[in-house]
Amino acid sequence: MIDPMSFELDSKLAILDLLLDKYPTHVHQTNARGQTALHLASRAMRSDIVARLCQIGLRPDAADSSAATPIDLCRCRRDILGSLDTKYLLIKARTLEELQKTEAILLGALKGTLHQE
Repeated sequence: MIDPMSFELDSKLAILDLLLDKYPTHVHQTNARGQTALHLASRAMRSDIVARLCQIGLRPDAADSSAATPIDLCRCRRDILGSLDTKYLLIKARTLEELQKTEAILLGALKGTLHQE
């Protein structure tokens, strides 16, 4: 038996993937308030969409025109469990990005010392 909720979530992610394939640069655009798609998905506590947008590189620490980040927007929600799930994904994405930057710096430094020897 098909779970209607699972089908609905899968179809929404499939539509998102189709849009991302067809218009890959549009996802980085902002609205009049300087908010990205990640801001809007975070505010709506759509952890499935937040996860996908973080996977393709939208920044969880990007501030809108009022200096609010996607993490800030999900903090304002009353639904604690949904907010925590979304917030966890955003913090995980930000931490991974910081680790990748640190790794690149360390690898660059290591290559520099190897070339000097």
